[in-house]
Amino acid sequence: RIIESVAAALRAVGVADPEVQLDWPGEYAHGDVTTNVALVYAKELQESPRNLAERIVANLPEISGVRIVTVAGPGFINFFYAPEI
Repeated sequence: RIIESVAAALRAVGVADPEVQLDWPGEYAHGDVTTNVALVYAKELQESPRNLAERIVANLPEISGVRIVTVAGPGFINFFYAPEI
């Protein structure tokens, strides 16, 4: 769901055929999963990675099971899962 949502947000900000990869950060403070897509596509869209990451997050649809989405550092997007009930 996260990959599909990030791809939709990338299309909304102007990336025609986005590829999204998720990674598992080494520290919990950096989320349950993270992506560097803003760093990957920033040059193509001619804007800073951090600004692009913020625009991607602003265009994300609601993602079931995700509690918080943050932008960190130069443009990483971090996802924190909602606790199970």
